[in-house]
This record gives sequence, structure tokens and C-alpha cells, in this order.
Amino acid sequence: MAHPFRFERPRHRYLVDADADFSGVGFGDAEIVERLADGADRSRPPCRHFGDCGGCALQHVTAEAYVAWKQALIGQALARRGIEAEILPLRILPPAGRRRAVFAGARRGKRVELGFNASASANIVDLQTCLILDAKLVGLLAPLRETLLAVLVRRTGRPGRRADR
Repeated sequence: MAHPFRFERPRHRYLVDADADFSGVGFGDAEIVERLADGADRSRPPCRHFGDCGGCALQHVTAEAYVAWKQALIGQALARRGIEAEILPLRILPPAGRRRAVFAGARRGKRVELGFNASASANIVDLQTCLILDAKLVGLLAPLRETLLAVLVRRTGRPGRRADR
């Protein structure tokens, strides 16, 4: 089960339904029933795949909150190793700026799913668009699906049958 608070931020307020065995350690089977109030650092995620896709886990926070969080992580990691260093400002890639990606793929009957793994899962989010990838990469998804399906059909002789392993 996915962590019920994986996309939530400090200073947000929630109505939570916790199981009877809730011990105060961890969240047991706790579920968010309702988000009562957003913290000041929450923003609307721009991607339609947000929440399902395993990438871009912090689209729902403001750019300022993201930069502060990331720089604090870097500072903490260095401090744990006893390293004192000036942390330079983060270099944030613009939207559609990523030129590399590792996709997951799977044949599903007469089609191929291609995209990123869902958060904390082996399930594939079948991407039709991606806000972080260069448009040329996104444009390759459909032809790559067709090519993969053609290769798989050639191997099995049938469009809906999986190849023997």
C-alpha cells in the first residue's frame, strides 16, 4: 500500500481515519479522509499523470519550497559526513528540458504500455505526454510503441499473445 501522506506537505491540515490499532508509530492503515487546509507552499500540479507516475513527486509544491527542501537535503547529507561547504544555488531545468529517460514497457494484449513506473510500484504509467521530457523524446513514444508491438507480434506470430521466455 502506498504511504497515505506521500504527496502531503508540512503545515497542511487533514482529517485522518486511522485503524483501531494505530499506535502512534507510523501510520498503520491511516487514510486521508479530507485535506482541511493547504500550507502556503502548496501549488497545483501541472501534470495529468501526477499522483500516479513515479516521477516528479514534488510538482505540488511551489518552486521556492522545492529549492529550500532540496538545498536542506544537500546540506544535511554533507553535514552527516562532516563536510562544511557553501551550497550553491540549484540549477533548475526548465519544463521539457530533460534529454534522457529510462522507460518501462510491457505488452498488454494488442498494445504496448510505455512510460515510467508508478510510484512505489511495478505498474506502468502509460505516458501520452510528459512535462519534463524534451518534446522530441515525447514524440518518440508512439512510434516506439508501434515498433515494439511489431517486434513482439513477429516473435509470437499473434498480436495478442505474449512471447515465450
